[in-house]
Amino acid sequence: MRRSVFGSDAGADAAARFGYPPDTLALAERRIAEDFLPVLGRLSKGQVRAQRLLSAIGPLSESYGESRFAYNLTQLRLTGFSQQARVWDGRAVIARVDFLHRESRTIVLVDGFSKYADNGVGLMRKEARQYNRLLELGYRIVRLNFTDVTHLEECATKLLGQAPHLREFIAPRVRS
Repeated sequence: MRRSVFGSDAGADAAARFGYPPDTLALAERRIAEDFLPVLGRLSKGQVRAQRLLSAIGPLSESYGESRFAYNLTQLRLTGFSQQARVWDGRAVIARVDFLHRESRTIVLVDGFSKYADNGVGLMRKEARQYNRLLELGYRIVRLNFTDVTHLEECATKLLGQAPHLREFIAPRVRS
């Protein structure tokens, strides 16, 4: 999806580094409509599951872990999360976080170990400062790792265990 929207992995990397264009989500919807929905209609079985997967994909996931967490939010029917959201303190951007639930002031970070191995101690220090500043501003931060997000039950247990107030944002089950 990212390559389809941004034209290449390099384009996606540049967008992540310098900021996503304001029309990113509209571009993704167009790609889904043109590239994926026609195929969905030709499936002989599995259309409901494929539709559910399509409703969860987007160009803002910067890793497989983030994609899985976005899908988990759909499976858990948790509403109100924004992905790759900027958090301001009133003067400046403190951080761009993986997932933000503004109403409950909850941040979810999906951590990959290679990020720190590739970028070193400097990145760890920068993120520690951001983390502390976000806590000072009253945000609750939940950190999930790859194992957490690849197992729905573990993900739900950790997320709702650390942020039980999110339960009030679970949408009612729709009967079809």
